[in-house]
Amino acid sequence: MPKVSILTPAYNAAKYLAETIDSVLAQTFQDFEMIIVDDGSTDHTKDVAESYARRFPDKIRYIYQMNAGPAAARNTAIKNSTGEYLALLDADDLWMPNRLEEGVKLLDQRQDIGLVHSRTKRLIEGIVSSGVERNLQYLSGWIFQYLVTRTAHISCLTAMFRRQCLDTAGLFDEARECIGVEDRDLWIRISKYYPVQFINQELGVYRVISSGISRNTERMVEGRKYVISKNCPGFKNFMLRHYAIACAYKEYADEYMQFGKYAEARKKYFQAIKCWPFYIWPWINYVKCFLRTGVADV
Repeated sequence: MPKVSILTPAYNAAKYLAETIDSVLAQTFQDFEMIIVDDGSTDHTKDVAESYARRFPDKIRYIYQMNAGPAAARNTAIKNSTGEYLALLDADDLWMPNRLEEGVKLLDQRQDIGLVHSRTKRLIEGIVSSGVERNLQYLSGWIFQYLVTRTAHISCLTAMFRRQCLDTAGLFDEARECIGVEDRDLWIRISKYYPVQFINQELGVYRVISSGISRNTERMVEGRKYVISKNCPGFKNFMLRHYAIACAYKEYADEYMQFGKYAEARKKYFQAIKCWPFYIWPWINYVKCFLRTGVADV
């Protein structure tokens, strides 16, 4: 039985999958299995994955399923895994050679910790750069509230957690409403029951495939609202729920404003204000959008 099971959903990932697998095979910690779940790809993902599975049968396993989304693919990988620890790696991202070693070392040392995560680098058009700096005070310990309000972020490709966490928190949510936010939903649920520990090293490389504002902004906002409402139900969570939803709207508004989309930004800031009028930053930026209208409002 391997110490770590690596869960890799793959959909039309042939272009980058070999590089991703190579970064796994180059790990300094070798007691692992990598389970690649092909989620109904129509390119050559199967050929790439099976070629590695044939060459490294003790390390790589390939499973095909009809297209059901990343949450379902990850759950399929979990159900077919045997490792004590579970690590996530999407089919286009990369790991630094010591990624598994550092995660396993910390989970072995700290039996109270449920999940560990770390900093990442970014890969844009072949150029690697450092990722966004995070405030360390929000990344370790009992961080449920910080995850809900998006004050804290866990990079999926650096998340490693104990299998026993799933006995309490459950698997990835496969609901349509959760598409695109299923990873944060699971981190939130794990953080309800276990402290989290941040490793202040760049252990993963996130490949940026496209830039700019998502074409599915409204769907993503609805997904974040779904996750917040699901994890903060009832009257006792009223304030946290509404503040967290306001934070979700503000985050998208900030992105629109960054790209000069002031009319769209105003709409999102106004929605944030309606959710939680005591949150000062949406008010400030809402006014800024009015002042800048016409400069780059397209």
